[in-house]
Amino acid sequence: FSSMGHSGRFYYNQDSAKFLCSPYQNVRIEYSVDNDSRIKSWKLTFPDGVRCYFGQSSDGSRQEAERLVSQTSVTVGNEVVSGGAYSSPYYISSWPLMEVRSAKGKSIDLFYTSLQEINFGRSGDMVSYKGVSECYAADDQVRASFYKSWYYKPYLDKISWTDGEVIFQKGTESRQDMDGDSRK
Repeated sequence: FSSMGHSGRFYYNQDSAKFLCSPYQNVRIEYSVDNDSRIKSWKLTFPDGVRCYFGQSSDGSRQEAERLVSQTSVTVGNEVVSGGAYSSPYYISSWPLMEVRSAKGKSIDLFYTSLQEINFGRSGDMVSYKGVSECYAADDQVRASFYKSWYYKPYLDKISWTDGEVIFQKGTESRQDMDGDSRK
């Protein structure tokens, strides 16, 4: 994490049944889970009383996360073998900052739009050597695997506070890596 002048890593300590900072810092880390016991939000409270909410606003009215939705794969060798669509499984990879609240009750709210992003990549190569592998189907052929992943990714739209707001405008040209988006 990196927020409000503090940064570090945290991990779950099974003995204390809590998340702890590494290196140690006086930061209280709380989380909440959804109906499937997946972490849906985090709240970090700093020594000066400032609270940062990640993934969900303090009142629960806004939620956001970057998450994998689906993935397909294809392996290319002597023939093309296409894998079906699957989720490996659905998971959240990050929780954006939703709100910063001071000990005196002042707050800064961040608003996002979640857009679909498609990623492509090469996941690896494989060769089954005849006479070396115990696999009866070894054929000395090189095979390459590729994937296509669909994510929902939050993009910052607005930051607001008591006396004002900043609104982020979309660009005019479509991005090839973002379905349904026109951000530059």
